[in-house]
Amino acid sequence: MSQSAAAATRASGWLGQPKGLTILFLTQMWEHWLWLVLYFVIFTFGELHILPTGLGLFARLAPASFRATTVAAWFFAIFTGSLTAGLVGTLWSSLAHATFFTVLAGFAAAAALMLLILSKWEAPA
Repeated sequence: MSQSAAAATRASGWLGQPKGLTILFLTQMWEHWLWLVLYFVIFTFGELHILPTGLGLFARLAPASFRATTVAAWFFAIFTGSLTAGLVGTLWSSLAHATFFTVLAGFAAAAALMLLILSKWEAPA
């Protein structure tokens, strides 16, 4: 058994498996509901740290006349990323898993190429 599988098994045992408090995941295994709560706690904690940092950066570095526009651009980037993630997530059920991850790698390569092309027009420091 791999180390990660062994760690997951131990952690699952630590949380226990009380009846009525478990969730059926895609693997057809019942897992404790605290795993889901822990995921959202960590996700929310990260979001609460990133959002003020990004907004502060955009608001302070922008010229005074463009501050509201740059903050709006920050929110628009978050909206676009979340929408795209949701749309790509819908492919999970319609594609084979290897194909799904190949598509994700293709999206990442396309984004890297786009950033490389855009960096050519970056003003020198």
